[in-house]
Amino acid sequence: MVSGDGAARTVDALGLGGELLVWREALADGPVSIQPHGQDFYTARAAFLGTDIAALADQRAKLLSAIESGDEIVLWFGCDVFCQVILAALARGVVDAGLGAKRMTLVLPDGDSATCLDGDVDDFRGWHEKRVNIAPAELAALAGLWDVYVAKDPTTLNSATKGTALGFAHAAMQRALACHAKRFPDRFGLGIDERAILEATSSADVSFGDVFRVFCRDRAELGWGDVQASSLVDRLASLPDPAIKKSGELLSSTERGRQALEGSRDLRADGNDLERTLG
Repeated sequence: MVSGDGAARTVDALGLGGELLVWREALADGPVSIQPHGQDFYTARAAFLGTDIAALADQRAKLLSAIESGDEIVLWFGCDVFCQVILAALARGVVDAGLGAKRMTLVLPDGDSATCLDGDVDDFRGWHEKRVNIAPAELAALAGLWDVYVAKDPTTLNSATKGTALGFAHAAMQRALACHAKRFPDRFGLGIDERAILEATSSADVSFGDVFRVFCRDRAELGWGDVQASSLVDRLASLPDPAIKKSGELLSSTERGRQALEGSRDLRADGNDLERTLG
């Protein structure tokens, strides 16, 4: 099982055999709940994603069926927030289904700086050869970190990964949750992802394509796709006192956006805010 169609094409090119399941979700964005499965969850996610409820339920059913077969289940994930949140949710779903003792292995990119599953066939083959078994204690620890991600008290993120039984996956999840914690507004009202968007639009009128390229370069640890970045742009442009101005196909920071970026005024001061879901 692999997170995303782009990485799936490279995995498929390896010719490893077996069935390839592509997990199509974006759980780091939008409404979530303690149980990442069930009718209410699928209804909320389908409405947010603009997709079919049955498609979300079907991919979980296929994964659980494969796990029940007893065959090795290889999970391919990047070390970024996008992938690691999905990994934690899958662990919670597998544990909830009582399948924690089945054989699952995990593939992660090499190196402390590695983020997304982005490489050539040789890279992917090397990562696959180094895959590591997920022990029941590690799976339970991953499931517990999903509970932290959806907790009503976000301060639990600060110590979430200390002393867990995550083994080799610990560093990747620790970095991802630490990065997620920075999505919450700082004293100038900006999360790390909003700040990156404003930095990319601060100099002149720029296209979304240029903004997205800069965003991916500077915030690769988030693993955001163009959908998530575009949503951030729309949100900053839709504030009562907007932080971004749209002029046709071009984007630029407003005076309010520049003030927040420079640290002279809280972007969210005086009720200048819109609802946003962060776990």
